[in-house]
Amino acid sequence: MDIRRTVLALVVLLCLCSAVQGVSLRVTVVDDDSGDPLSDANIYIEGTYEGETNSGGVYTYEHSLNDSFRMGIEKMGYIGWQSMVSATQTNITAELSRKAVTLTVSLYDADTLEPVGGILVKVSGEDYLSTDSSDAAGDAVFEVKAGMQYSVDVSASHYEPLNRIVEMGNEAKFVDYRLIRDDIFVVEVTDAESGGPLAQADVYIDEKLVGETGADGRVTAYVERGRTYPVSVAKEEYAPFTDQLYIDSDLLVYSVSLSKALYPVAISVYEPDKTPIEGAGIYIDGAYYGTTDAFGRSGIANLIAGTHDVEVRAGGFETVTREVMVDVSVEDIIIQPEFAMATVSILAEEVDHTPVEGATVRVDGAFAGLTNEAGLLETELRTNAVYDVSLTLDGYNDASVEERIPKGTSEYQIVIPMEKSLNMGLIIVVGGILIIGVAGIMGVRHLRNRPGKRNPQKKNQL
Repeated sequence: MDIRRTVLALVVLLCLCSAVQGVSLRVTVVDDDSGDPLSDANIYIEGTYEGETNSGGVYTYEHSLNDSFRMGIEKMGYIGWQSMVSATQTNITAELSRKAVTLTVSLYDADTLEPVGGILVKVSGEDYLSTDSSDAAGDAVFEVKAGMQYSVDVSASHYEPLNRIVEMGNEAKFVDYRLIRDDIFVVEVTDAESGGPLAQADVYIDEKLVGETGADGRVTAYVERGRTYPVSVAKEEYAPFTDQLYIDSDLLVYSVSLSKALYPVAISVYEPDKTPIEGAGIYIDGAYYGTTDAFGRSGIANLIAGTHDVEVRAGGFETVTREVMVDVSVEDIIIQPEFAMATVSILAEEVDHTPVEGATVRVDGAFAGLTNEAGLLETELRTNAVYDVSLTLDGYNDASVEERIPKGTSEYQIVIPMEKSLNMGLIIVVGGILIIGVAGIMGVRHLRNRPGKRNPQKKNQL
């Protein structure tokens, strides 16, 4: 009886040990094309991440499951793998297939950033080689495998060759490349005086206009290297430039310095009535250039094209400063300065030189002011001109003179005598009184001399 119980207990114990014993599942992941083991492949059991394969593509899954379960495997660049695995299975091999993804290569000109079509593009990788030409949008499209590395080679006439390495992921990839032309040639134009860039200069290569320089003083051309070309640069107001230039593979930028063109210019100075002014001093841009001769002309000055400040100084005339533009059309600069202004004192006085204050002064009919207590009024008048100066004041007769202000004078005085006018009202009153008085006297005398009338006093005396 005891033996039976002991055997039964052992059987139960063995069953219990068998029930809790785990299963070790060896998972091997390989590439379905090459058969190579795949490391870092992610293992999922019923959607839960468990781990990843080692460098040999192996992952060991320990479990004590009693039922079949779902296993999933994922690796970048490969199509996901899934399968049902029995609880007692101890070994499984998963073959993963690579994804097919799109690689788009877009090509642009490095200078213009415009798409470049018709360019041959070659894409190569492990067991892969494909070529295509870029379309009008500059694109070439390739179907490649995800997770792989590819070499992109671009070659085209007039462009430098290009080679790039592309690492593909799980998704489509777009890469942009700028192509550098190997026939590009830049002409750089500067101002010889300032050293700054010179815009709007016309550049000719092989006697053909290749363009006009921009704000940076540059123009880009495309030439076949290893040849000699005539190069010329022209710009208004500048001396033209020409050269015979050999353009080799190392010459990219060619610098040209332009100097302003020189033009012979004479300066003539005349009075307003076209009479030549001799001895007038000429200054150009602040520098003294000499004086005018008897014909009013200065010597020839060779001036660079462009704007200049011309100043003329002559005694008895206003100083003239004028900005003139010198170019091929200018040969003679004519300047007619106005006669200088003079301070003119107008003196109003009586015959005995007593100053007349408050007299209204008009010059050529225009009001100029009133004389002060000294009988003076000062005003500015242009010389070498005749003026009509008039004075008016109550109690004085109107007075006027015509006077020429001499050329070359800076101060001048005009003396105008004024006479007091008679007071007609007073004359009329006094005259009336005198007339009445004379009339009275005459009347008395007349009465005395009437006949038949005697003086009573005289009668008594008889």
